[in-house]
Amino acid sequence: MIGPSRILFAAVLAALALAGPAGADGSLTPKEVKLTQPAPWGDTAERGYAVLLPPNLKPEERVPAIVLLHDAGDDPLAAVYRHGWIATASQAHFALVAPAAGPQAQGRAEGGFFNAKVWNAGTPGAAAWADAAFLAAVAKDIVAKQPIDPARIYLVGFGEGGAMAQRVLIEAPGRFAAIASVGGPLYQVPDTVKTPRPLLLMQGLADPTNPAYGGAVYTPWAGPGMRSSLQDQATAWSAALGCGRSAIAPPPEGAPADGGTVTRWDWSGCVDPGALRVIWVSGLGRQWPGTGAGPLPARIAGPANDAIFAPWEIWRFFEDRSIQAKP
Repeated sequence: MIGPSRILFAAVLAALALAGPAGADGSLTPKEVKLTQPAPWGDTAERGYAVLLPPNLKPEERVPAIVLLHDAGDDPLAAVYRHGWIATASQAHFALVAPAAGPQAQGRAEGGFFNAKVWNAGTPGAAAWADAAFLAAVAKDIVAKQPIDPARIYLVGFGEGGAMAQRVLIEAPGRFAAIASVGGPLYQVPDTVKTPRPLLLMQGLADPTNPAYGGAVYTPWAGPGMRSSLQDQATAWSAALGCGRSAIAPPPEGAPADGGTVTRWDWSGCVDPGALRVIWVSGLGRQWPGTGAGPLPARIAGPANDAIFAPWEIWRFFEDRSIQAKP
């Protein structure tokens, strides 16, 4: 059976085909940029990001941008293409920025999970890259070099990238107007957030690497570990963003393993300009919602599910939010 998000994704692709090939004017073609950043083993290293601009930019136009953080062991551009962002960015007219995490070890060839590119989100499996500072540098660089609206830069992470996005919100969201974490565990429980930003948490209830009710987990890059429940993670964020400590119900028990049950929780009375939305999807593992698998095999990550199309869901949460960022 074809899920509703697959139908939406197919419709978007059909509309793009009718409109003509994206990239004919150089847009949505990745441009690679290098930045010199501190390395965990001393000295400095070149770190890269790719930027993809939407089609039909007008002279002097500045567009919103979404910075996408890939999962551990994934390729930044592969994640952009695989997860449905090209069609979404073309239709909604925003730029995509895909930075790369740093490798776990120096002097070894990067590849798969033997020396994975892993964000320093708080797990022992990551090297001590200054990733929050690197992402701040990326946000500053795209405003200086690309036609990007400095008040409308957003941060999205998947898996370990989602955990990194949450760490950025805790430590220094800076230029990011809103943040979304998809399948990302919360490693560092926030007491308060000095600079609140709107946050969207999207999580599959069949994710063995961040289980709904917490417990022991295993990942290829970090080995065994423990996770708190999704209920506790959401409650921690509602308190940290000044949304109050009102109770959030636990994930529904007995939901069909392959069903499309989607549960949404919204808080609107958070400390300005904060906001919080939590989305739980039954039958979804650590897989990108709506367009299929992530970089991990199903035996580790759990099942895919197309009950929700994540790029549009995230964009609707972001599109009306902005900050007064310095150029």
